[in-house]
Amino acid sequence: MVGLVVDTPIFLQLAFGSTELMWGQIVRKGRTVLAAIPSFTGCVHAMSDRNGNSLEHSHDQPLPSSHTTRS
Repeated sequence: MVGLVVDTPIFLQLAFGSTELMWGQIVRKGRTVLAAIPSFTGCVHAMSDRNGNSLEHSHDQPLPSSHTTRS
């Protein structure tokens, strides 16, 4: 979302020579990003299930010995 706010004025200035429509552009891009999140997370879950990896239970699995902390 930060990139949304940062790149919009730059794009509008370069493309149209004005940032007059900046807030409308930010709102519309934000809505598009928010609408895409469920679809994206669904794809990630489908891919993890297909590969035999469960995202929901990955925290239950122990870390490999190379990642354990030493006392």
